[in-house]
Amino acid sequence: MNQGVLSNLMVLLPSISEQTAIANYLDEKTALIDKKINLLTQKADKYKELKQALINETVTRGLNKNVKLKDSGVEWIGNIPVHWEVKRLKDLLTSLESGSRDKGGSIDDGIVSLSAEHLNWDGIFNFESLKYISEDLYDRMSNGKLKIGDTILTKDGATIGKCAYISKLFFDKMAINEHMFLLRSNKNTMPKFLFYLIYSKIGYNQIRVQMKITAIPGLNSNINISINFALPPLIEQVELTSFLDQKTTQIDKIVESINSQIEKLKELRKTLINDVVTGKIKVIEDEP
Repeated sequence: MNQGVLSNLMVLLPSISEQTAIANYLDEKTALIDKKINLLTQKADKYKELKQALINETVTRGLNKNVKLKDSGVEWIGNIPVHWEVKRLKDLLTSLESGSRDKGGSIDDGIVSLSAEHLNWDGIFNFESLKYISEDLYDRMSNGKLKIGDTILTKDGATIGKCAYISKLFFDKMAINEHMFLLRSNKNTMPKFLFYLIYSKIGYNQIRVQMKITAIPGLNSNINISINFALPPLIEQVELTSFLDQKTTQIDKIVESINSQIEKLKELRKTLINDVVTGKIKVIEDEP
């Protein structure tokens, strides 16, 4: 829309006194809505912090509060259960690989290729704006083809550290682009437990430390020898993963409900403003 068209638009213009009454009314009503939105946002943030703290505590100390501890020998890990071992990320994986770049550019249909924008910081997928690569490129790819049980991690830009777990293939075939890592666990590491390690505060902080400070910050594949985790026996990994699945699912549902309330309030705010400025809701002017 050019300036000429915009300047010729017809608008409803009430008297100055009615404009003042409308502005005062909307200031009061929208302030109340904004206050509710702010309180709900703070509540959601608290639950997200609780989720992160729960995961971090579980993957570094386990569930037995009376277990004997030992010094892990790694400052940022601290004390760990005496029967756990400190392992490099490399020792937990069968592979760590980047996705492939589609030199042909984006296409309208094909194989779904995930990037940082498809991951939320809370480990949940966002499929609002999908991107695709050709079937031919996918067939030629040696790295970056997703399987159930994989963990994916963003590796460059402002979103370094976003990660998610592939619990199922949401589409027949899925891949990642060159801005992401695919981590695949070995037989001594439960796949979902690997995700919780990467997602934990311990994991995130170590990942951020490994960033190359350049014009576009990034990670390279040697992070797998630079990052350390406390690893329990496989049978305990199963127990801890089951516990975290249950607890984090409950928290995610609460946050989803809160976010739904926030969206409804935002829509209410828009509708209220529209109805008042178009006269659908009549605002009574204050008596002089």
